[in-house]
Amino acid sequence: MIKKVINAIAWRIYAGSNAFLMPSRFEPCGISQMLALRSGCVPIVRRTGGLVNTSHHVPSNYTGTGYCARARTFRPLQVYARAWEGFQYKENWKALQQRGMSPNFSWEQSAKKYVDLYRSMYGLPPEAETVAKPQLVTK
Repeated sequence: MIKKVINAIAWRIYAGSNAFLMPSRFEPCGISQMLALRSGCVPIVRRTGGLVNTSHHVPSNYTGTGYCARARTFRPLQVYARAWEGFQYKENWKALQQRGMSPNFSWEQSAKKYVDLYRSMYGLPPEAETVAKPQLVTK
């Protein structure tokens, strides 16, 4: 019960925020920025570990999902200023939020990639081309 309440409060904090600041020097897990992305909260991160894989922004061609600063020359005020400037353009900010909410970081996607990798290593056809899987029968 308490865990559900804590998760609900955390989700409301993410969803109620415009940006999520995570200037980590190393990336211990990467879940925080993925939760922020999923809730429409734009992450502002340091370019390290998996943070750079999930949060990047190229304003010239309107791609990316957040703001990312170089790890070694991290100048937080520059990144904050870029994010603040981006926030002033509401249409672009909304598009940035929507791009962040669209990726699927679930285990289902990762597991499928691993299955496909192992099948290719053994010279087996992709899973979609195989015979239908047997269904589990419960009594």
